[in-house]
Amino acid sequence: MFKKTIAFLIYGDLRQLKTNFQQYRDFKDMLFDFNVIKYDFRTEKRKILNDFKRKKIDFVVKNAYGRGNEVDVEIFLEKYKIPFLGSGSKTTLIGTSKFLSKKIFRDHGVPVIEDVYIS
Repeated sequence: MFKKTIAFLIYGDLRQLKTNFQQYRDFKDMLFDFNVIKYDFRTEKRKILNDFKRKKIDFVVKNAYGRGNEVDVEIFLEKYKIPFLGSGSKTTLIGTSKFLSKKIFRDHGVPVIEDVYIS
């Protein structure tokens, strides 16, 4: 039986890189029943796409930090129909926007504390 291959995508703030690599090592150690390949989304988009087309990737796990970074990855994956774990770019965008999330909650009757603006 062939092992499934997980592409572990690292992306985000460069200050987070050390933590990203540690999370990759931990992930790989815990999921020994899978082949886990690390990709740097910043520099390896073409490689990710080519490996997926050559069936070297079964699905993707995103490890993205920073406002908008996870959405960037999801838009790329959705565009090329690469399966990934996550909610999708539209949902992620709403979920990471306090303004949009609060608007949706209010529109659906969910109590939301009033905003406080400080200049």
